[in-house]
Amino acid sequence: MPEQPPERRSTFSPPTVLQESPEKSTTFLLLDDLYQHKVPHSPQLFTVSLGISIFSIFISAKLFAAHSGVVSVTFAVLGILPTFSIIVDRHKTKLLELNKEGQKRTAADLRFARNLFAIVMGILLAFSAWALFLPVEQFQTIFASQLGPRLGLSVSNYEHQSWLSITINNMAVLGGTLILTLFFRLGGALLVLAWNASVWGVVFVYFAKAQAATGALALFSYALIFSAVIPHVVLETLGYILAALSGILILRCIVRGRQKEQSMRKEIQPIVYILLVATTCIALGALIEIKLAPFLLSTLGF
Repeated sequence: MPEQPPERRSTFSPPTVLQESPEKSTTFLLLDDLYQHKVPHSPQLFTVSLGISIFSIFISAKLFAAHSGVVSVTFAVLGILPTFSIIVDRHKTKLLELNKEGQKRTAADLRFARNLFAIVMGILLAFSAWALFLPVEQFQTIFASQLGPRLGLSVSNYEHQSWLSITINNMAVLGGTLILTLFFRLGGALLVLAWNASVWGVVFVYFAKAQAATGALALFSYALIFSAVIPHVVLETLGYILAALSGILILRCIVRGRQKEQSMRKEIQPIVYILLVATTCIALGALIEIKLAPFLLSTLGF
């Protein structure tokens, strides 16, 4: 019987699939080096946001004068987005560390919200500073999109707003923040925050210029108005920031959708809490807007 040749074993093995992390953009890496691979501090973020926003308004006014109100917000979002991405990336890394150590995430979420608030304030003050030094006619033309139906209103109109109408309007903005974050991720979240900051910055100056027509200095009137409205602005901004944070966390849950049900439940629970806090901030902010703001404005002589 002829000898059988030895059985050949296949040396073929399926190709190894490498799990690579998404490559970060050159701008991200450059800014990461500038921030020394750390989370930027709030004053740093405020300065960056202020500078980019002023530059965006300047470029928009020169190149797109007829639509500079809208275009300037777009440019500001594009300029701030890499820094925003770094903040979100650092926040994600911190949460993973806390999860491994079994520690609470509250302090990390509060720091994230504080950093975003610094960005919003930088945008707000940039639009206010630019609008303060414009003639009234030019100011109303350039920022017509921000002013919208507010043209012709005055500080006294604060007293005629109802809590329900303000709450419904702000809840719609909160919902829009969440939806845009889900569909357009960080860009959508930053777009809503930047647009609202630009509206606040322009509207406060508009009311200040209306008051200045009676003899008061516009800058002084702006400082008084800002001090009266800042309590509800802080709460509304916090509500929108928390909505954006919820959208980011929901996206992470979707990515981790193949995990066990128990793990998903642990991921969803903080999102529910964050959204509840966000809606509470919006409702409380609306109450302060119709109660405290008119009182402070009347006390300050408006």
